Amino acid sequence: MTRRRSFLVCAFILCAVAVASGQLGSKRGSSSAPSNEDAVELVTGGDHPVFRYPVAHQHAASGCGGYLYFSRDSIRYEVVRPEGDKGHSFEQKRSDLTVAGQWRFWGQAIDEAEFKFRNGAVYHFFRVRKSFVDRGTSTRLGWSDVLPHQELVDAALDFDGILDKIQAREARLHPPAPPAAPPVISMLDPVGAEAGKTLQLAATRVTLRGVASHASGISVVTVNNATALLKPLAPTTVEFQVPDFAVNPGASAVVIMATATDKSQGQLIFSVNHPDVRITAPAANSETDKDAVKVHGAAVGFHAIDRVEVAGKPATLQTMPGGEVDFEADAVPLSVGANTIQGFVVADGGRVPFKVDVKRNPPPGPPPLALAEVVEALQKGVPPARVTSLVSQFGVSFPLTDDAEKQLRSAGADTNLLLVIAKSKK
Repeated sequence: MTRRRSFLVCAFILCAVAVASGQLGSKRGSSSAPSNEDAVELVTGGDHPVFRYPVAHQHAASGCGGYLYFSRDSIRYEVVRPEGDKGHSFEQKRSDLTVAGQWRFWGQAIDEAEFKFRNGAVYHFFRVRKSFVDRGTSTRLGWSDVLPHQELVDAALDFDGILDKIQAREARLHPPAPPAAPPVISMLDPVGAEAGKTLQLAATRVTLRGVASHASGISVVTVNNATALLKPLAPTTVEFQVPDFAVNPGASAVVIMATATDKSQGQLIFSVNHPDVRITAPAANSETDKDAVKVHGAAVGFHAIDRVEVAGKPATLQTMPGGEVDFEADAVPLSVGANTIQGFVVADGGRVPFKVDVKRNPPPGPPPLALAEVVEALQKGVPPARVTSLVSQFGVSFPLTDDAEKQLRSAGADTNLLLVIAKSKK
């Protein structure tokens, strides 16, 4: 009985896996390993990946060849051949899958995957070589065409696991191309400008000039995000220039970015340092009535300041967190009129001059005479000529109205005094 049952199983399998009218070819030993050509194929990537396997779909006593597609949401079979079996194509929701495993027939495990769905549909698939599906009109399936079925089951039960294997394989077979060499940048002016270096510059505006090259050519060069002027020297090389580059007080970075025609980018960064003295008090073009002034400022961009002198005397120094040095000099004397206060920052053995311009106004005189004061002086017997002299010297704070003239004449003012008062209001 056992011998007869084994014969029937083999006979059924040989019949069931036949495709169209073909018979199985050479006698089967064991499933062979897939080649790269036969491996699972990623059809769609991105956010909605889909991969597929070449398969033979077993009918009751025949079969067809095609591709079994897997996505996160569905399982789809597409018949390639024979043409008459196109109706065996299907698409089922993955959520409706109830069974995915190895098919067992009469208690014997068959190297086929079995899928059952909630709607009662049952499918059996051999995993086969791609050459079988693409063979053309021949429908003969041999055991050499059959591959291990387990990966079909894994694809149905563990979609992301198979996707990870596909992506790992693609990374091995198609490693990313090494990044293109970036553009090469070298500076011509200012002399000594190199990557990572700091230049000491006395000027507040300079010309930046250099050369950039790349095998694909250079499309644009920027300096601190501003586009530089380009002069082609060769198909792969340009000279770039910024003719009026502003150098700020203190230390600042210069970032040069060259973009090649193939979009690759190269960068060169160096720093420039411009020592400068900023006066914060007194304000520019200020005036004062006082005989002395406080000078306050900051020395920026200097290295190792020894002292700051203001009008020949040392100022008080304080180093700030940013590296600048605040200085202050109290009670710097002023003369009446324009004053230029000379100062020096003494650093690195040199003396950098600066100056502060201040105007001192003459001290204010007595206030002009009020009407009551002039009237009172006349009433107390001060001669009009003397009062006239006082008015000429100090002026008056009132206009010569009819009422004021009446009061002054009543007090003894003469015509000459009234004329001087009219001209002397301040």
